[in-house]
Amino acid sequence: MAALSVLLILGLIVTQIVVATSRSIRLSNRQADASAQARIAFGRIGLDLAALVKRPDADCAVGTYGGSSSLLFLADVSSVGSPSGGNRNVSIVSYRVAVHADNRGQNGTPRSCLVRAGKALGWSSTGFMGLDSAALPISLGSLASLGSLAGKLPSAMTVLDSDYDILAPGVLRVVIGFQLYPDNQAVDLADGTRLAASDGRVVYSPPIRTLVSSSGTTAALTDVSRIASLVVGLVSMDAESLRLLDANEVSLIAGKFPLPATGQLPFQAWNRISEGLASSMEGSGPKASLQSVRVFERFFPITPCGSRIAAAPLQAQDP
Repeated sequence: MAALSVLLILGLIVTQIVVATSRSIRLSNRQADASAQARIAFGRIGLDLAALVKRPDADCAVGTYGGSSSLLFLADVSSVGSPSGGNRNVSIVSYRVAVHADNRGQNGTPRSCLVRAGKALGWSSTGFMGLDSAALPISLGSLASLGSLAGKLPSAMTVLDSDYDILAPGVLRVVIGFQLYPDNQAVDLADGTRLAASDGRVVYSPPIRTLVSSSGTTAALTDVSRIASLVVGLVSMDAESLRLLDANEVSLIAGKFPLPATGQLPFQAWNRISEGLASSMEGSGPKASLQSVRVFERFFPITPCGSRIAAAPLQAQDP
């Protein structure tokens, strides 16, 4: 009897160890999967931004779509398609978090995720940058919603909803900030704010420059020369946890992560929120899924100044 009791106790201890180890392995795998989702997104965004077309007549716009930041710009990258005159390996690229038919929850309802579109431009499109009626470059930032662009851009630049493909199904929320070039010069932001000195701070409204036509018509374009780096923040979760959520639960989770304040990084603003998500949203989704949400951020240098600030206190939280 004594020996049997000892064996039972040892068996119970071993079982507890196995259960704890299995739980730890599952959690580790979920964290690795969430990190992988972020890496996929950061990798593709990095490739496109490295090829960003930096011309005075080419705009780079950040808008809002579905509660997340959306990004639209011209890049020296190729995209699938045979535009008139042949593919010139320049594309208009767009990122956004949107509902996609191929990303469905348990109830079959399509859910939001990070999607990307690349529109190939042809050699015959001599005005491929796009000019408005006053012969000014089209201000992409003037588009209130970077959703369906049909009818808002020249046909060669039009990106339709059907052009978007899933990039990272586990990415639920995206914000895009701008680390200003620290030249200590005044800078105007798209939201109407004027900063007396651009001191390298992170803002969430792009710096702009205003172009004036001979008739006095104006157009505001993003001033890429005043941006040291783009700061991209992501909210991500693993595929296993995501499968347990429906479209409404995904939207509720994404809505818990607000736009960071000026000077604040996404990881700063969101880390505590993600850690307390299971408590703040108790009953609004499976606890295991709520505990698997992770936040990430990365800096993407845009100007040569970006390389000189790499050692500054503002560091990317690389997944």
